[in-house]
Amino acid sequence: MTRPQAESAPVSTKQKSSLLNFGLFALGMALLGWSIYSNRVKLRQSLSGELHYSWMLEAFLLHFTAVIIAFLRWFGLVRLLGIKIPLADSLRLSFVGNLFNLIIPGAVGGDLVKAGYLARMDIPRTRVIASMVIDRLLGLLGLFLMATLAGLSAWPSSDTPVRRLTITVLISTTTLIIFLALVFSGLIGRNSPKMAELNAMSNSYRSHLPAVLAWTLASVLVHSLNTLAFYRMSLAILPELNIGVSQHFQIVPLVLFSTAVPLPFGALGLSENISSQLFKHVSHPDGAIAMMGFRLLQYGFAAIAALVYWANIKSMKHLTEQKWD
Repeated sequence: MTRPQAESAPVSTKQKSSLLNFGLFALGMALLGWSIYSNRVKLRQSLSGELHYSWMLEAFLLHFTAVIIAFLRWFGLVRLLGIKIPLADSLRLSFVGNLFNLIIPGAVGGDLVKAGYLARMDIPRTRVIASMVIDRLLGLLGLFLMATLAGLSAWPSSDTPVRRLTITVLISTTTLIIFLALVFSGLIGRNSPKMAELNAMSNSYRSHLPAVLAWTLASVLVHSLNTLAFYRMSLAILPELNIGVSQHFQIVPLVLFSTAVPLPFGALGLSENISSQLFKHVSHPDGAIAMMGFRLLQYGFAAIAALVYWANIKSMKHLTEQKWD
C-alpha cells in the first residue's frame, strides 16, 4: 500500500514577496550590466579623463535642495489635513522613507514608515494613504508640467520621436489634472460611506487650494533643480558634452519619470538605457553615462539618509513593522 505524499506547505506571503524582490533585483542588475557593457568604451574614457569635482559638488547641492523641498511638500500637505505632525519628525520620516524607496522595489517602503508613524497618532487609514497619494500625484504633476513646457518650447527644433514624447506627456498632464480636479471636487464617492474619509480629505484640500497650487509649483521647482543637477553632473564627467541646459530640460524629466518603475534602486539599469535612447535625439554624447552620474547624486543622498536611519533605528524599527487591521 503506497503511502500518501505529504502536502507541500503553502508559500507564505512573505516568501512570495522575497521571491518577487529577488526577481526584480536580478532584472535590475541585468539591465545595469547591459547598460555598462554597451557603454564600456565611453565609461572607460570618462573615468580616465579629468573629473570636475567642484561641478559634482554643485550638482549634489542642487539635488540635495530638491529632495528637501519634496520632503517639505509632504509635510505641508499633511498639515493641510489638520494632522499636527512636527517638522522634525516629518523630515526624519522623509529621510528614512527616501532610503527605503531607493532600496525596495516600488514605492511602498518609505510610505510604510510614514503610514506607521501617522497610524500611531490615530489618524484614519484612508486619510493617511490619501496624504501620500496626493503628495505623489502633485510631484508627478510637477514633473509633467515641466516636461510639457520644455517640450513645447523646443517643438520647432525637435525631431519626430521627441515630438511624440511631448504629445504623450501633454496628454498625461491633462489626464492627471482632470483626475485631481475630480478628487478635490469631492465628486468621487460622494454618497458612499466607505469614501467618507476620502471626501473629508477632499474638503480639507479644497479649502486650501492656493496652498495646494503652491506645492504643485514647488514640485516643478524640485524637478527643475534635479534637471540642473543632472546637467552639472554631465558636464563634470563628460567633457565632450556639446548641448546646453535647454535640451536637458526637454529630456531629463522623461528620464526621471522612468525611475518610478518598480525596480530596486530607483529602476537601476532601466533608466540608464532609457536615458541613452532619449538623449540620442538631441545629440548628447552618452545619455547612459550621464544617468549613471546622476545615480551618484542619488546614492550620495541615500548615504545621508542611511545615517539618519542609523541614528534613529530604535524609534524607527517598530514603525516599519506597523500592520493595518
